[in-house]
Parts: sequence; structure tokens; C-alpha cells
Amino acid sequence: MKRSLLVALAFLVAGAATLSASSLHFALSKSMPEAESTVAPPDELRLWFSQVPQENSVSVRLVDGSGELVHTGDPTPDASDGKVIAVSIDHALAPGSYTVAWRGIGDDGHVGRGDFPFSVATR
Repeated sequence: MKRSLLVALAFLVAGAATLSASSLHFALSKSMPEAESTVAPPDELRLWFSQVPQENSVSVRLVDGSGELVHTGDPTPDASDGKVIAVSIDHALAPGSYTVAWRGIGDDGHVGRGDFPFSVATR
């Protein structure tokens, strides 16, 4: 009985290790503005990823509440942390809701994509 319990425990631990390794694919770790937050008009978007993205693989779109694309600068890697991408916002955002949609390829070759909303407060 002890032996079968040890074997079952070993399989459980091995399975958990495999699950942890497979869940480390390219993903968004955090953002500024944060998802679901209400902020003053930001000058830029900052996205932190779980891996360094492949060169020129990240695209970021900012869409306003009416579904119109907001003009932004190109995604630029942070010089001090390759997992961070900055996107400048060319003009002050009007109060309202916005959605950031992103896509990229991690150093492991996996494609990640997602989106998150935030709101700009009335001044």
C-alpha cells in the first residue's frame, strides 16, 4: 500500500511540474493602465509579458468605446527590460472607455493574444 501511494504521489508531482512548464507560454503579466482601471489620460501603454517577445512580433491596438482605432506609436521594447513593451499615445485621450488588444510571439515560439479594457476619467 505504501509503495502504491508513493508511486501515485510521484505521478502527481510529475504531472504538476509538466502543467507548470506548459502554462509558462507567452502571456501578458500586467499592464499600465491596469485592466478594468479608471485613470487620467495616459501618455503611453506599457505591457509586461511572461517572456521576452520575438523581435518585431508584438502588435498593440487601442480602440475607443465607439470601436474606432486610436492612433498610437509603434510598440517599443524597454531598454532595461526586454519583457516590457511601451506604446506611446499621440494625443490626450478623451474621457470614456478603451480596449487594448495585443498579440505577440514569445521566445518559445508560442503566439499569445488578448485584450483588456480601461477607462479614462473625466478631468
